[in-house]
Amino acid sequence: MRTTGPWLLGTFLGCTAPGAGPDGDDTDTVADTETADTGTPDTGRDGPPNLLVVLLDDVGLDQVRIFGWPDAPELPTLEALAAEGVSFDRAFTAPTCSPSRALLLTGRYGRRTGIGRTVVAKEEVPGLPRDEVGIASVLAAAPTPYATAAVGKWHLSTFTEPDGLSHPAALGFDRWSIAMGNLGGETATGEATQGYLQWERDRDGTLEVVDGYATSVQVDDALAMSAELPEPWFVWLAFSAPHAPFHPPPTELQDDTPVGLFAPPRAKYRAMLQAADTELGRLLDGLGPQRARTTVVVIGDNGTPGDVVRRPLDPLRAKDSLYDLGTRVPIVVAGPGVPGRGVAHGLVHAVDLFPTLAALGGAVAGEGPWPAVLDGTSFAPLLEDPALPARELIYTERFAPNGRALTTRNDDARAVRDASWRLIRDADGDHLFAVGDDDLDDGPDLLADAPDADALAAAARLGAALDGLEGELGP
Repeated sequence: MRTTGPWLLGTFLGCTAPGAGPDGDDTDTVADTETADTGTPDTGRDGPPNLLVVLLDDVGLDQVRIFGWPDAPELPTLEALAAEGVSFDRAFTAPTCSPSRALLLTGRYGRRTGIGRTVVAKEEVPGLPRDEVGIASVLAAAPTPYATAAVGKWHLSTFTEPDGLSHPAALGFDRWSIAMGNLGGETATGEATQGYLQWERDRDGTLEVVDGYATSVQVDDALAMSAELPEPWFVWLAFSAPHAPFHPPPTELQDDTPVGLFAPPRAKYRAMLQAADTELGRLLDGLGPQRARTTVVVIGDNGTPGDVVRRPLDPLRAKDSLYDLGTRVPIVVAGPGVPGRGVAHGLVHAVDLFPTLAALGGAVAGEGPWPAVLDGTSFAPLLEDPALPARELIYTERFAPNGRALTTRNDDARAVRDASWRLIRDADGDHLFAVGDDDLDDGPDLLADAPDADALAAAARLGAALDGLEGELGP
Protein backbone atom coordinates (compact mmCIF):
# COMPACT_ATOMS: atom_id res chain seq x y z
CA MET A 1 0.00 0.00 0.00
CA ARG A 2 1.29 3.45 -0.84
CA THR A 3 2.07 5.69 2.11
CA THR A 4 2.65 9.43 2.32
CA GLY A 5 4.50 11.63 4.77
CA PRO A 6 2.64 13.12 7.75
CA TRP A 7 3.10 16.66 6.37
CA LEU A 8 0.21 15.96 3.98
CA LEU A 9 -2.38 15.86 6.76
CA GLY A 10 -1.86 19.45 7.82
CA THR A 11 -1.80 20.57 4.20
CA PHE A 12 -5.20 19.12 3.43
CA LEU A 13 -6.97 20.33 6.57
CA GLY A 14 -9.13 23.30 5.68
CA CYS A 15 -7.80 23.45 2.08
CA THR A 16 -9.53 22.86 -1.24
CA ALA A 17 -7.35 21.67 -4.08
CA PRO A 18 -7.79 23.66 -7.28
CA GLY A 19 -9.32 22.17 -10.39
CA ALA A 20 -11.16 23.09 -13.54
CA GLY A 21 -13.39 20.59 -15.29
CA PRO A 22 -12.79 19.73 -18.95
CA ASP A 23 -16.31 20.93 -19.70
CA GLY A 24 -15.38 24.45 -18.60
CA ASP A 25 -17.27 24.49 -15.28
CA ASP A 26 -16.24 26.69 -12.38
CA THR A 27 -14.98 24.02 -10.01
CA ASP A 28 -11.92 26.14 -9.19
CA THR A 29 -13.84 29.25 -8.08
CA VAL A 30 -12.99 28.83 -4.40
CA ALA A 31 -9.32 28.18 -5.08
CA ASP A 32 -9.06 31.10 -7.49
CA THR A 33 -10.54 33.62 -5.09
CA GLU A 34 -8.89 32.35 -1.92
CA THR A 35 -5.85 34.37 -0.96
CA ALA A 36 -3.23 34.06 1.73
CA ASP A 37 -1.03 36.48 3.61
CA THR A 38 1.16 38.35 1.17
CA GLY A 39 4.10 38.33 3.55
CA THR A 40 6.88 35.82 3.03
CA PRO A 41 6.52 32.91 5.49
CA ASP A 42 9.00 32.75 8.33
CA THR A 43 11.58 30.19 7.23
CA GLY A 44 13.46 30.19 10.49
CA ARG A 45 16.53 31.89 9.01
CA ASP A 46 17.39 34.99 7.06
CA GLY A 47 17.91 34.90 3.32
CA PRO A 48 16.29 33.30 0.29
CA PRO A 49 14.63 29.86 0.41
CA ASN A 50 16.09 26.56 -0.65
CA LEU A 51 14.85 25.68 -4.15
CA LEU A 52 13.74 22.16 -5.07
CA VAL A 53 12.71 21.53 -8.68
CA VAL A 54 11.11 18.15 -9.39
CA LEU A 55 10.70 17.03 -13.00
CA LEU A 56 8.16 14.30 -13.81
CA ASP A 57 9.12 12.46 -16.98
CA ASP A 58 6.43 12.15 -19.69
CA VAL A 59 3.60 13.59 -17.56
CA GLY A 60 1.15 15.83 -19.39
CA LEU A 61 -1.72 17.83 -17.95
CA ASP A 62 -4.10 14.93 -18.59
CA GLN A 63 -2.41 12.88 -15.85
CA VAL A 64 -3.26 15.25 -12.98
CA ARG A 65 -6.83 15.18 -11.69
CA ILE A 66 -6.71 18.59 -9.99
CA PHE A 67 -6.73 20.09 -13.49
CA GLY A 68 -10.06 18.49 -14.26
CA TRP A 69 -9.17 14.96 -15.32
CA PRO A 70 -11.08 12.72 -12.90
CA ASP A 71 -9.80 9.49 -14.48
CA ALA A 72 -6.18 10.46 -13.80
CA PRO A 73 -4.34 8.64 -11.02
CA GLU A 74 -4.56 9.85 -7.44
CA LEU A 75 -1.44 11.89 -6.64
CA PRO A 76 -1.91 13.00 -3.03
CA THR A 77 1.50 14.63 -2.67
CA LEU A 78 1.10 16.76 -5.78
CA GLU A 79 -2.50 17.57 -4.91
CA ALA A 80 -1.45 18.72 -1.43
CA LEU A 81 1.26 20.94 -2.88
CA ALA A 82 -1.30 22.49 -5.21
CA ALA A 83 -3.60 23.25 -2.26
CA GLU A 84 -0.64 24.83 -0.48
CA GLY A 85 0.46 27.12 -3.33
CA VAL A 86 -0.12 28.08 -6.95
CA SER A 87 -0.63 25.74 -9.88
CA PHE A 88 -0.58 26.54 -13.61
CA ASP A 89 -3.02 24.89 -16.00
CA ARG A 90 -1.77 26.58 -19.20
CA ALA A 91 1.92 25.79 -18.98
CA PHE A 92 3.88 24.57 -22.02
CA THR A 93 7.25 23.05 -22.74
CA ALA A 94 9.03 21.18 -25.52
CA PRO A 95 7.48 17.97 -26.90
CA THR A 96 10.38 15.67 -25.88
CA CYS A 97 12.79 15.08 -23.01
CA SER A 98 16.16 16.68 -23.84
CA PRO A 99 14.77 19.91 -25.35
CA SER A 100 12.58 20.47 -22.30
CA ARG A 101 15.54 20.02 -19.94
CA ALA A 102 17.60 22.47 -21.98
CA LEU A 103 14.74 25.01 -21.87
CA LEU A 104 14.32 24.69 -18.14
CA LEU A 105 18.01 24.93 -17.24
CA THR A 106 18.94 27.78 -19.65
CA GLY A 107 15.75 29.80 -20.13
CA ARG A 108 16.44 29.73 -23.91
CA TYR A 109 14.68 28.25 -26.92
CA GLY A 110 16.14 25.22 -28.65
CA ARG A 111 17.17 27.23 -31.71
CA ARG A 112 19.62 29.07 -29.46
CA THR A 113 20.97 26.05 -27.58
CA GLY A 114 20.85 23.66 -30.54
CA ILE A 115 18.78 21.07 -28.66
CA GLY A 116 15.70 20.18 -30.69
CA ARG A 117 15.57 16.41 -30.27
CA THR A 118 16.63 13.77 -27.75
CA VAL A 119 20.30 13.58 -26.81
CA VAL A 120 21.07 9.86 -26.85
CA ALA A 121 23.84 9.22 -24.35
CA LYS A 122 25.59 6.44 -26.28
CA GLU A 123 25.55 8.13 -29.70
CA GLU A 124 27.86 10.73 -31.20
CA VAL A 125 25.41 13.62 -31.16
CA PRO A 126 25.92 17.12 -29.77
CA GLY A 127 24.86 17.72 -26.20
CA LEU A 128 23.93 21.03 -24.62
CA PRO A 129 26.86 23.39 -25.34
CA ARG A 130 29.17 24.07 -22.37
CA ASP A 131 29.03 27.82 -22.93
CA GLU A 132 25.33 27.96 -22.06
CA VAL A 133 24.67 29.66 -18.71
CA GLY A 134 22.65 27.38 -16.44
CA ILE A 135 20.34 28.50 -13.66
CA ALA A 136 22.60 26.71 -11.17
CA SER A 137 25.47 29.04 -12.15
CA VAL A 138 23.23 32.08 -11.69
CA LEU A 139 22.07 30.94 -8.25
CA ALA A 140 25.64 30.09 -7.21
CA ALA A 141 26.64 33.69 -7.97
CA ALA A 142 23.58 35.30 -6.32
CA PRO A 143 24.10 37.81 -3.47
CA THR A 144 23.40 34.90 -1.11
CA PRO A 145 25.19 32.11 -2.99
CA TYR A 146 23.48 28.77 -3.46
CA ALA A 147 25.03 25.33 -3.22
CA THR A 148 23.73 23.23 -6.12
CA ALA A 149 23.08 19.58 -6.98
CA ALA A 150 21.53 17.64 -9.85
CA VAL A 151 19.85 14.27 -9.29
CA GLY A 152 18.07 11.87 -11.65
CA LYS A 153 17.84 11.69 -15.42
CA TRP A 154 20.16 14.17 -17.15
CA HIS A 155 19.74 13.53 -20.90
CA LEU A 156 21.85 16.51 -22.03
CA SER A 157 25.28 15.00 -22.70
CA THR A 158 26.81 11.82 -24.11
CA PHE A 159 29.38 9.23 -23.16
CA THR A 160 31.25 10.01 -26.38
CA GLU A 161 32.05 13.59 -25.36
CA PRO A 162 35.42 14.04 -23.57
CA ASP A 163 33.76 15.67 -20.56
CA GLY A 164 30.34 14.07 -20.89
CA LEU A 165 30.35 12.70 -17.35
CA SER A 166 31.12 16.12 -15.87
CA HIS A 167 28.59 17.99 -17.96
CA PRO A 168 26.47 19.09 -14.96
CA ALA A 169 29.49 21.03 -13.67
CA ALA A 170 29.49 23.10 -16.88
CA LEU A 171 25.89 24.08 -16.07
CA GLY A 172 26.89 25.19 -12.57
CA PHE A 173 26.16 22.14 -10.40
CA ASP A 174 28.52 21.45 -7.51
CA ARG A 175 27.36 17.85 -7.09
CA TRP A 176 25.46 15.39 -9.20
CA SER A 177 24.11 11.87 -9.12
CA ILE A 178 22.52 11.23 -12.49
CA ALA A 179 21.41 8.69 -15.05
CA MET A 180 22.89 9.92 -18.31
CA GLY A 181 19.84 8.91 -20.32
CA ASN A 182 16.79 6.66 -20.30
CA LEU A 183 16.95 3.57 -18.14
CA GLY A 184 17.32 0.21 -19.78
CA GLY A 185 20.02 0.32 -22.45
CA GLU A 186 21.97 3.57 -22.51
CA THR A 187 25.19 2.63 -20.69
CA ALA A 188 28.80 3.65 -21.24
CA THR A 189 30.08 0.08 -21.30
CA GLY A 190 27.26 -1.35 -23.37
CA GLU A 191 26.46 -3.84 -20.63
CA ALA A 192 22.82 -4.82 -20.36
CA THR A 193 21.02 -3.42 -17.33
CA GLN A 194 17.59 -4.15 -15.94
CA GLY A 195 15.81 -0.86 -16.34
CA TYR A 196 14.58 0.65 -13.10
CA LEU A 197 15.96 -2.15 -10.91
CA GLN A 198 19.56 -2.06 -12.12
CA TRP A 199 20.98 0.97 -13.88
CA GLU A 200 24.11 3.02 -14.46
CA ARG A 201 24.68 6.17 -12.42
CA ASP A 202 27.18 9.00 -12.91
CA ARG A 203 28.08 10.20 -9.44
CA ASP A 204 30.26 13.32 -9.54
CA GLY A 205 31.96 12.03 -12.69
CA THR A 206 32.36 8.37 -11.69
CA LEU A 207 30.21 5.65 -13.24
CA GLU A 208 28.73 2.84 -11.17
CA VAL A 209 25.99 0.25 -11.55
CA VAL A 210 23.20 0.69 -9.02
CA ASP A 211 21.03 -2.15 -7.79
CA GLY A 212 17.89 -0.50 -6.46
CA TYR A 213 14.59 0.89 -7.66
CA ALA A 214 15.54 4.07 -9.53
CA THR A 215 12.68 6.26 -8.27
CA SER A 216 13.52 5.45 -4.65
CA VAL A 217 17.27 5.75 -5.14
CA GLN A 218 16.83 9.16 -6.78
CA VAL A 219 14.90 10.36 -3.74
CA ASP A 220 17.59 8.89 -1.46
CA ASP A 221 20.20 10.84 -3.43
CA ALA A 222 18.19 14.07 -3.25
CA LEU A 223 17.78 13.67 0.52
CA ALA A 224 21.49 13.03 0.93
CA MET A 225 22.39 16.09 -1.14
CA SER A 226 19.97 18.35 0.74
CA ALA A 227 21.47 17.19 4.03
CA GLU A 228 25.09 17.64 2.89
CA LEU A 229 24.81 20.97 1.09
CA PRO A 230 24.92 24.23 3.02
CA GLU A 231 21.79 26.33 2.85
CA PRO A 232 20.47 27.87 0.76
CA TRP A 233 20.65 25.07 -1.76
CA PHE A 234 19.19 24.38 -5.20
CA VAL A 235 18.42 20.72 -5.90
CA TRP A 236 17.27 19.64 -9.35
CA LEU A 237 15.53 16.24 -9.15
CA ALA A 238 14.58 14.85 -12.54
CA PHE A 239 12.72 11.60 -11.95
CA SER A 240 13.22 8.92 -14.58
CA ALA A 241 9.61 7.88 -13.89
CA PRO A 242 7.14 7.31 -15.33
CA HIS A 243 9.07 7.13 -18.63
CA ALA A 244 9.37 3.71 -20.30
CA PRO A 245 10.32 0.92 -19.79
CA PHE A 246 6.91 0.46 -18.21
CA HIS A 247 6.93 -1.95 -15.26
CA PRO A 248 5.21 -2.74 -11.96
CA PRO A 249 6.86 -0.68 -9.20
CA PRO A 250 7.67 -2.32 -5.85
CA THR A 251 4.46 -3.44 -4.18
CA GLU A 252 4.88 -1.08 -1.22
CA LEU A 253 4.78 1.88 -3.62
CA GLN A 254 1.54 0.77 -5.28
CA ASP A 255 -2.03 1.15 -4.11
CA ASP A 256 -4.29 -1.57 -2.75
CA THR A 257 -4.70 -3.12 -6.22
CA PRO A 258 -1.13 -3.53 -7.47
CA VAL A 259 -0.44 -4.11 -11.16
CA GLY A 260 1.35 -7.22 -12.32
CA LEU A 261 4.06 -7.92 -14.84
CA PHE A 262 1.59 -8.55 -17.65
CA ALA A 263 -0.60 -5.53 -17.02
CA PRO A 264 -1.17 -3.21 -20.02
CA PRO A 265 1.26 -0.29 -20.48
CA ARG A 266 -1.26 2.30 -19.25
CA ALA A 267 -1.74 0.49 -15.94
CA LYS A 268 2.01 0.20 -15.38
CA TYR A 269 2.56 3.84 -16.28
CA ARG A 270 -0.16 4.87 -13.84
CA ALA A 271 1.42 2.82 -11.05
CA MET A 272 4.86 4.28 -11.82
CA LEU A 273 3.49 7.82 -11.59
CA GLN A 274 1.79 7.05 -8.29
CA ALA A 275 5.04 5.56 -7.00
CA ALA A 276 6.89 8.75 -7.96
CA ASP A 277 4.26 10.80 -6.12
CA THR A 278 4.67 8.63 -3.04
CA GLU A 279 8.43 8.99 -3.13
CA LEU A 280 8.07 12.74 -3.57
CA GLY A 281 6.09 12.72 -0.34
CA ARG A 282 8.91 10.82 1.36
CA LEU A 283 11.37 13.41 0.08
CA LEU A 284 9.36 16.35 1.40
CA ASP A 285 8.82 14.64 4.72
CA GLY A 286 12.51 13.70 4.90
CA LEU A 287 13.57 17.34 4.58
CA GLY A 288 12.43 17.83 8.17
CA PRO A 289 12.90 21.43 9.35
CA GLN A 290 14.32 22.34 5.93
CA ARG A 291 10.87 21.85 4.43
CA ALA A 292 9.68 25.17 5.87
CA ARG A 293 12.67 26.85 4.20
CA THR A 294 12.18 25.22 0.78
CA THR A 295 10.19 26.38 -2.24
CA VAL A 296 9.12 23.37 -4.31
CA VAL A 297 8.42 23.40 -8.05
CA VAL A 298 6.94 20.31 -9.72
CA ILE A 299 6.70 20.28 -13.51
CA GLY A 300 6.16 17.74 -16.29
CA ASP A 301 8.85 17.67 -18.97
CA ASN A 302 6.50 17.06 -21.93
CA GLY A 303 3.18 15.53 -22.83
CA THR A 304 2.04 12.01 -22.06
CA PRO A 305 3.21 9.23 -24.45
CA GLY A 306 0.67 8.23 -27.06
CA ASP A 307 0.58 4.59 -26.01
CA VAL A 308 -0.76 5.48 -22.56
CA VAL A 309 -3.10 8.44 -23.21
CA ARG A 310 -6.77 7.77 -22.65
CA ARG A 311 -9.39 8.08 -25.36
CA PRO A 312 -10.98 10.28 -26.62
CA LEU A 313 -7.57 12.02 -26.58
CA ASP A 314 -5.67 11.44 -29.81
CA PRO A 315 -2.46 9.40 -29.30
CA LEU A 316 -1.04 10.84 -32.52
CA ARG A 317 -1.14 14.31 -30.94
CA ALA A 318 0.57 13.31 -27.69
CA LYS A 319 4.25 13.43 -26.72
CA ASP A 320 6.54 14.34 -29.63
CA SER A 321 3.87 16.56 -31.21
CA LEU A 322 3.37 20.33 -31.02
CA TYR A 323 -0.28 20.06 -29.99
CA ASP A 324 -1.61 20.76 -26.49
CA LEU A 325 -1.50 17.07 -25.61
CA GLY A 326 2.19 16.93 -26.51
CA THR A 327 3.38 20.15 -24.88
CA ARG A 328 0.98 21.19 -22.12
CA VAL A 329 2.18 20.14 -18.68
CA PRO A 330 1.36 20.67 -15.01
CA ILE A 331 3.31 23.15 -12.90
CA VAL A 332 2.80 23.40 -9.14
CA VAL A 333 4.78 25.80 -6.90
CA ALA A 334 4.56 25.97 -3.10
CA GLY A 335 6.63 27.15 -0.17
CA PRO A 336 8.38 30.36 0.92
CA GLY A 337 7.96 33.11 -1.64
CA VAL A 338 4.58 31.73 -2.75
CA PRO A 339 1.98 33.71 -0.79
CA GLY A 340 -0.72 33.16 -3.41
CA ARG A 341 -3.21 30.29 -3.59
CA GLY A 342 -5.14 28.82 -6.49
CA VAL A 343 -4.85 28.29 -10.22
CA ALA A 344 -3.06 30.67 -12.58
CA HIS A 345 -4.79 30.45 -15.96
CA GLY A 346 -2.31 32.61 -17.86
CA LEU A 347 0.02 31.18 -20.50
CA VAL A 348 3.48 30.30 -19.18
CA HIS A 349 6.43 28.52 -20.77
CA ALA A 350 9.17 26.23 -19.48
CA VAL A 351 11.75 28.90 -20.38
CA ASP A 352 10.09 31.09 -17.75
CA LEU A 353 11.31 28.88 -14.92
CA PHE A 354 14.91 30.16 -15.24
CA PRO A 355 14.11 33.83 -14.46
CA THR A 356 11.51 32.76 -11.89
CA LEU A 357 14.04 30.73 -9.92
CA ALA A 358 16.55 33.56 -10.27
CA ALA A 359 13.99 35.97 -8.78
CA LEU A 360 13.12 33.61 -5.93
CA GLY A 361 16.83 33.17 -5.21
CA GLY A 362 17.56 36.89 -5.17
CA ALA A 363 19.77 36.85 -8.29
CA VAL A 364 19.93 40.11 -10.24
CA ALA A 365 19.62 40.01 -14.03
CA GLY A 366 22.87 41.00 -15.72
CA GLU A 367 24.95 40.70 -12.56
CA GLY A 368 27.30 37.73 -12.54
CA PRO A 369 26.70 34.95 -15.06
CA TRP A 370 23.61 35.62 -17.16
CA PRO A 371 22.56 34.55 -20.68
CA ALA A 372 23.30 37.08 -23.42
CA VAL A 373 19.73 36.52 -24.63
CA LEU A 374 17.04 35.14 -22.32
CA ASP A 375 13.72 33.94 -23.76
CA GLY A 376 12.00 33.42 -20.42
CA THR A 377 9.91 35.87 -18.43
CA SER A 378 9.59 35.43 -14.67
CA PHE A 379 6.20 34.27 -13.45
CA ALA A 380 7.14 35.10 -9.85
CA PRO A 381 4.42 37.84 -9.71
CA LEU A 382 1.79 35.16 -10.38
CA LEU A 383 2.97 33.31 -7.27
CA GLU A 384 1.58 36.22 -5.28
CA ASP A 385 -1.47 36.93 -7.45
CA PRO A 386 -2.41 34.08 -9.82
CA ALA A 387 -4.90 36.36 -11.60
CA LEU A 388 -2.20 38.63 -13.03
CA PRO A 389 -1.71 38.59 -16.82
CA ALA A 390 0.99 36.33 -18.23
CA ARG A 391 2.34 35.66 -21.73
CA GLU A 392 0.38 36.49 -24.86
CA LEU A 393 2.12 33.86 -27.00
CA ILE A 394 3.69 30.44 -26.54
CA TYR A 395 6.38 29.25 -28.95
CA THR A 396 7.21 25.56 -29.34
CA GLU A 397 9.43 23.73 -31.79
CA ARG A 398 10.86 20.40 -32.87
CA PHE A 399 13.86 19.85 -35.10
CA ALA A 400 16.72 17.51 -35.89
CA PRO A 401 19.63 17.10 -35.89
CA ASN A 402 20.83 18.85 -32.77
CA GLY A 403 23.31 21.68 -33.18
CA ARG A 404 23.39 25.44 -33.44
CA ALA A 405 23.05 27.44 -36.64
CA LEU A 406 22.51 24.49 -38.97
CA THR A 407 21.36 25.50 -42.43
CA THR A 408 19.54 22.22 -43.04
CA ARG A 409 17.32 20.50 -40.50
CA ASN A 410 15.06 17.47 -40.70
CA ASP A 411 11.65 17.06 -39.11
CA ASP A 412 11.51 20.83 -38.64
CA ALA A 413 8.27 22.18 -37.16
CA ARG A 414 7.40 25.28 -35.15
CA ALA A 415 4.23 26.54 -33.53
CA VAL A 416 2.81 29.61 -31.84
CA ARG A 417 -0.24 29.56 -29.60
CA ASP A 418 -2.27 32.27 -27.94
CA ALA A 419 -5.31 31.92 -25.70
CA SER A 420 -7.56 30.79 -28.57
CA TRP A 421 -5.56 29.59 -31.56
CA ARG A 422 -2.50 27.54 -32.50
CA LEU A 423 -0.55 27.86 -35.76
CA ILE A 424 1.80 24.99 -36.68
CA ARG A 425 4.31 25.48 -39.50
CA ASP A 426 5.99 22.39 -40.94
CA ALA A 427 7.18 21.08 -44.29
CA ASP A 428 3.58 20.99 -45.54
CA GLY A 429 2.88 24.65 -44.75
CA ASP A 430 0.78 26.36 -42.10
CA HIS A 431 -1.98 24.67 -40.11
CA LEU A 432 -4.42 26.46 -37.80
CA PHE A 433 -6.33 25.04 -34.84
CA ALA A 434 -8.87 26.47 -32.40
CA VAL A 435 -7.50 25.46 -29.02
CA GLY A 436 -9.72 24.59 -26.11
CA ASP A 437 -8.89 25.77 -22.63
CA ASP A 438 -9.62 22.49 -20.88
CA ASP A 439 -10.07 19.58 -23.26
CA LEU A 440 -6.56 19.25 -24.79
CA ASP A 441 -8.20 18.69 -28.18
CA ASP A 442 -7.00 21.06 -30.89
CA GLY A 443 -9.62 19.85 -33.35
CA PRO A 444 -9.32 19.93 -37.16
CA ASP A 445 -6.98 22.05 -39.28
CA LEU A 446 -9.08 25.12 -40.03
CA LEU A 447 -6.95 26.08 -43.04
CA ALA A 448 -7.52 22.76 -44.76
CA ASP A 449 -10.91 23.54 -46.26
CA ALA A 450 -12.59 26.93 -46.83
CA PRO A 451 -11.39 28.80 -43.72
CA ASP A 452 -13.72 31.49 -42.44
CA ALA A 453 -12.77 35.11 -41.80
CA ASP A 454 -11.90 34.55 -38.13
CA ALA A 455 -9.56 31.69 -39.02
CA LEU A 456 -7.87 33.70 -41.77
CA ALA A 457 -7.36 36.65 -39.45
CA ALA A 458 -5.91 34.42 -36.72
CA ALA A 459 -3.62 32.67 -39.22
CA ALA A 460 -2.35 36.02 -40.51
CA ARG A 461 -1.70 37.36 -37.02
CA LEU A 462 0.03 34.23 -35.69
CA GLY A 463 1.89 33.76 -38.97
CA ALA A 464 3.35 37.24 -38.65
CA ALA A 465 4.41 36.47 -35.06
CA LEU A 466 6.07 33.25 -36.21
CA ASP A 467 7.80 35.08 -39.06
CA GLY A 468 9.28 37.46 -36.50
CA LEU A 469 10.49 34.61 -34.29
CA GLU A 470 12.01 32.81 -37.26
CA GLY A 471 13.84 35.98 -38.22
CA GLU A 472 15.27 36.25 -34.72
CA LEU A 473 16.01 32.59 -34.03
CA GLY A 474 17.21 31.58 -37.49
CA PRO A 475 16.83 28.34 -39.43
